[in-house]
Amino acid sequence: MEKNLREIKEKFEEDLTKSVEELKAPPLLSEALHYAFDGGAKRVRPLVVFCVAEALKNDLEVTKAALSTEYFHTASLIADDMPCMDNDSYRRDRYTLHKAYGETIALLTSYGMITEGFRKIYEAIEDLKKAKKPFSLNAEKVGFLALECATRCSGYLGAVSGQFFDLAPPKRDFETAKTIIDLKTTTLFEAAFFFGWIFGGGSLEKTDKVKELSHHFGLAFQIGDDIKDFEQDRQKKGSLNSAVLLGIEKATSLFQGEMAQFYEKSESLGILSKKIQQIGELLEKSVPLLTC
Repeated sequence: MEKNLREIKEKFEEDLTKSVEELKAPPLLSEALHYAFDGGAKRVRPLVVFCVAEALKNDLEVTKAALSTEYFHTASLIADDMPCMDNDSYRRDRYTLHKAYGETIALLTSYGMITEGFRKIYEAIEDLKKAKKPFSLNAEKVGFLALECATRCSGYLGAVSGQFFDLAPPKRDFETAKTIIDLKTTTLFEAAFFFGWIFGGGSLEKTDKVKELSHHFGLAFQIGDDIKDFEQDRQKKGSLNSAVLLGIEKATSLFQGEMAQFYEKSESLGILSKKIQQIGELLEKSVPLLTC
């Protein structure tokens, strides 16, 4: 990871640990929270929040908004890994939370993270109320927009339905895979770009453009993951891996096209900073077979 992004991540890790400690949860739940967050995650979503806000150059505090995105994202991973869902025993080379602490603790931890994600939105709104004018004057409207985004992206119009279709796909074709990606992956990236924009003082008239940008990045992100998993997933009957469904060449072309759209729309919104470029480049560098 580039040095300046690493510094942002390191500071965020400190803030995340502090936020867990401040919850004063029962000891076992607190231990499970720390375990869930200590799995070596890249923290792409909170990095997006910070980098979008910084690119707007309004010098507004967005830590609570960034924490919110990580609480929502990690909660979704815990739920996805459960035996009644994807039934995964390992994530990032260690036991998933339900394997390490049991299903009851995992379920409660996931519930708690979702509610804490919404509390962080409330705290982000309170921070914005204390900011300089004219940004403080928009705090209430920003709060309504943030809540609409969070409930839509994490609920039935987003990740919940995405997980449902992942478990019970109506068809096993690329259109179905893309629908799942749009609901399950790009929505949480939408929240990250959206929160960075609105809590960072971006124009509320341009939020639709921010959503478009985030969906290009989210689709590229998942296709990149699918390209990396191509070899193992093509052995699975009925795989919904987009690279398996499209073939490596088409998947690579789509990935590159989505990244091009992401850069183009970032530039048109005036947020294609060095750090936003670095986030894109880190994604591109992590994906093999781009020359196919």
